[in-house]
Amino acid sequence: MTHPPADRSSPLPAARTATALPAAAVIVHDQDTDRVLLLRRSPGAAFAPGRWDLPTGKSEPGEPVTATAARELREETGLTVRPADLRPVHLVHGAYGTPAAGAPDSFLTVVFAADAWSGEPENREPHKHARLDWVPTGALPDDLVPSTATALHRYLTGGPAISLRGWEGHDLTDGPALPPPEPTPGPDSPVPAPGGPASVPDGPTTAADGPAPVPNRPAPAPDGPALGSPGTTTAPAPASAPAPTPTATAPAPTPVPHHHRTTADAYDAVATIYAALPRDDLDSPSPDRAVLAAFAELARSTGEGPVAELGCGPGPVTAHLRGLGLDVFGVDLSPAMIDLARETYPDLRFEVGSMDALDLADGTLNGIVSWYSIIHTPPQDLPAYFAEFRRVLAPGGHLLLAFFESEGEPVTPFDHKVTTAYRWPLDALAELAAQAGFAETGRLLRAPREGERFRRGHLLLHAAEQQP
Repeated sequence: MTHPPADRSSPLPAARTATALPAAAVIVHDQDTDRVLLLRRSPGAAFAPGRWDLPTGKSEPGEPVTATAARELREETGLTVRPADLRPVHLVHGAYGTPAAGAPDSFLTVVFAADAWSGEPENREPHKHARLDWVPTGALPDDLVPSTATALHRYLTGGPAISLRGWEGHDLTDGPALPPPEPTPGPDSPVPAPGGPASVPDGPTTAADGPAPVPNRPAPAPDGPALGSPGTTTAPAPASAPAPTPTATAPAPTPVPHHHRTTADAYDAVATIYAALPRDDLDSPSPDRAVLAAFAELARSTGEGPVAELGCGPGPVTAHLRGLGLDVFGVDLSPAMIDLARETYPDLRFEVGSMDALDLADGTLNGIVSWYSIIHTPPQDLPAYFAEFRRVLAPGGHLLLAFFESEGEPVTPFDHKVTTAYRWPLDALAELAAQAGFAETGRLLRAPREGERFRRGHLLLHAAEQQP
């Protein structure tokens, strides 16, 4: 049977709502100097405070993602680019929501590359961004938003065109590869200053300021009016920098373990969202509150020494322990989490640090709480954590572990919505702690509540007397 053609005389209404938040990001790549334009988010930013990011933002209702990219670039940096001249280079699909941005379930960011633009870059939103810098592609900062770091790396190397973040059971490198970008500068191109990002100059570059500007690069002739005010299209001038002063060779720094960096970056990126999640485990009677109360009673019974919550995140459990009468402070690997904790609980002490290398003398603590903070530690690394816990605990000091229980299976990795985590059998975790010098006081296993996937395990332990 032949069907009549569909009536396409009038457009469909614009999509106004979606489960996934649509967003766009723009890689402004100066091919002549091989630098990209990055923004540093302000310390008080709602998302990824203090981290470097691309010009990016969410789509307005009824707005195509190309228009979003052009609008956000103009609003944040003052640069003008035609939507038709944006080149899609990467796609990021995140499984976790961004409630503060109006997307409770997930986000979908299209990353575009812009090789030509109009105007001079400037920080148009200083209330959101602390800096706007040209950064050499070979010296990208370590503290990039993780999804931005992935997108930039894959754009520059021709890696997979899609990143999946937080999707259980899916490879985060799914997707076809892209061709690499155009060739980068030759030997006659200006050399960016070593040591990190080059700041965008406040005014014209002169001979006294440093290298001369690279030649103008015209943008394609527009088919219609360009967004924003018309202007001259130039490639940005490299920022001036003094020649590096030779220094004595310093010892190489201790390398940061890969899972430390991965975990810190992942939690930095979602710190504000994570802090806004409801804490039913603390706000109403529950087995979780009961086990924290039991720990607090045991800690009070053995002395008045300090207690540390290791992996404290934004601080709610630390604050709860203070309410139970403990002299407590928090430590976390994520600087963004510590910033939020200090802001939310200014009367408590919070420090950035790693659980396996604590800046504490031997036998300093009366108690340690690790509330779902060992879950991201690779199993082969966990003995070193327990050894460190034992080192800083006084004899008889108490340790509380909360974790995801493996329900009869061996140690099992799973795709936690922030970064890879592990489920442990109660007996196996207790045995590992015993090998580090801990004796078991008690244990609790609770069923998952509505919306939770796994059973929760709790181990109460104490530091056994050291053998002579």
